[in-house]
Amino acid sequence: MKIKRLFLILPLLILLFLLSGCIEFNINIGIEADFTSYLTYDINIDLSEKDLRYKDELLYALNRLGWLYQEEHGFAVQIWTDEVPYRLMMTKRVANDSFDEAYQSLEDMLTDERITPFMMVDMALLRFDRQEKYIFSAMADIPQILRLSNVVELSPQLKEELDFALETGKGAITLTMPTSEIIDSNSPVTGINYQSTISVPLSFSEQTLLELTARVNFMEDGRIGGSVSELISVTQNLQTIAKTAIWVAIFFLSLAVLLMIINAVKRKRRRKQRF
Repeated sequence: MKIKRLFLILPLLILLFLLSGCIEFNINIGIEADFTSYLTYDINIDLSEKDLRYKDELLYALNRLGWLYQEEHGFAVQIWTDEVPYRLMMTKRVANDSFDEAYQSLEDMLTDERITPFMMVDMALLRFDRQEKYIFSAMADIPQILRLSNVVELSPQLKEELDFALETGKGAITLTMPTSEIIDSNSPVTGINYQSTISVPLSFSEQTLLELTARVNFMEDGRIGGSVSELISVTQNLQTIAKTAIWVAIFFLSLAVLLMIINAVKRKRRRKQRF
């Protein structure tokens, strides 16, 4: 992935770090059960331990950041500034008709240099009959992003403020995907109703890697299905129903043929009785 245009709004993000006493930066990505793909930034900032003279600059940075993502990149933006911590949530959603379309649109978002939080994204999709196996890998590199923003040019005092903010900052990258079977992941996975979630802490001092390999099974109508054994059971049930229907059809066909033979014999006897 090219990195020359990555995070065009880095000065604003750095300002948020410098001005905040405590920052929580959460990144949520994934595909919902209805095949909607999404990317969400959830930023929480607590000024309770900082000089309130920073408040105006902080609110300006939050509003400016939200405006940029809303007007230039099509994100839905919500800002809460009436109480501490201040919060900015920005979400981009794309509706799709199938899982493979959703997987592609998610990859498009995560590799878009204007909005992506990742320095590396590796996504592959293997298609089988009523089953798709996907490989997801993405890496965030906050230190590299900061280096690209020329933070080395900050004054010693501001660099000290930034270092403190990075040391105390926290966050997570959370991926939620449709799954029928987890094959591999680099963090514990929780799941419910064929939706699985994996979350890793976001590091501000080193690279953060998120990896998940899984399978998705589909029912005949395109809905996300269950395990392979459940699909086999459904297939066996369908085969049983089909066999039953065939035997029922054979029975009624045989009965019809028998009735035809009986009627033919009766007509033949009537003719003989007339003559």
